[in-house]
Amino acid sequence: RLGISVQRAMQVLPLALPWFAAQFPHVTLELIERGSADLEELVVQGKVDLALAAIESTSPRLAYELIEEEVIGILAGKHAGLASKYPNGTPLSLDMAGEETFVCLKKGHSIRVVQDDLFRRCGLEPNNLLETDSLEVARRVALGTGSCRLCSNIYADDLVRRQGVFYPLRGHENPRHFYACYPKDADLPHYARELIQIVTRVLRQASLGA
Repeated sequence: RLGISVQRAMQVLPLALPWFAAQFPHVTLELIERGSADLEELVVQGKVDLALAAIESTSPRLAYELIEEEVIGILAGKHAGLASKYPNGTPLSLDMAGEETFVCLKKGHSIRVVQDDLFRRCGLEPNNLLETDSLEVARRVALGTGSCRLCSNIYADDLVRRQGVFYPLRGHENPRHFYACYPKDADLPHYARELIQIVTRVLRQASLGA
């Protein structure tokens, strides 16, 4: 039982599953697709055996293996006010986007936890255009409407480079990275450990290829 967010599944599984299926043809994956903030709790509850999620790695009941570090930033469509002021890649503080319209993920996603905390610290209330459960919907709506959204740098791909800009958050030490997590007392099967290694390897190769 593998827990993973829909967006990460779209990114990871097409790369990792050919390798995994070739090595372990008799292992069946049961996908449980939830927001990263919910996946950790599902592992604690015993409803998921292994989760791949963007989380903080703080639960004393779970073991964590880092797969990929993430940088949080502001994704903006090319018609957003920020895009006319700052070159792509410029580190910005969140208050510099205080007048922008935002597209947000609903509660249950790890980036929503980060976003709510950051806006609270800045004493700002986001001007929300839309809330959605789909990261891809949020990304495409932000790009198409000239709005902004907070997201990880891993989603600043070719689509973003064509239709938008990405600004790393200045002064923000991101505590959430992409981890494999499972119960600390679990005797993780060999095929599960190998899946973690495969995912780590294919993401590193994809990053180097980009």
